[in-house]
Amino acid sequence: SSYEGSWAFGLPHGEGSDTLADGSPFVGQFVKGLRTGWGKLADRPSSIRYDGRFLDGCPHGEGAQLWPDGQRYEGQFVQGACEGQGRLELLDGGCQEGAFVAGMLHGEGREQ
Repeated sequence: SSYEGSWAFGLPHGEGSDTLADGSPFVGQFVKGLRTGWGKLADRPSSIRYDGRFLDGCPHGEGAQLWPDGQRYEGQFVQGACEGQGRLELLDGGCQEGAFVAGMLHGEGREQ
């Protein structure tokens, strides 16, 4: 992988961009060498795009994820999974909105 941006004590820290070994580009914030804060990641192997908050290298907090088939989730993430309040736009034009656990609607919610 390669990194370009701000450094602190020999580690990426602040605004920067890196390219992972698989060619996936990331642009955003780093803390002590880890993607932490706001950022954008375009995963090359899966073609999934994520724009939002990161914590210790994983999507965590508010964000939006777009799959190559056109499905889109916007809401809360926990350690990379769609978890918390969110909205999933489905391929058939419908959507699911409410509480998500492990990427699935769970508890209070609605489907249109």
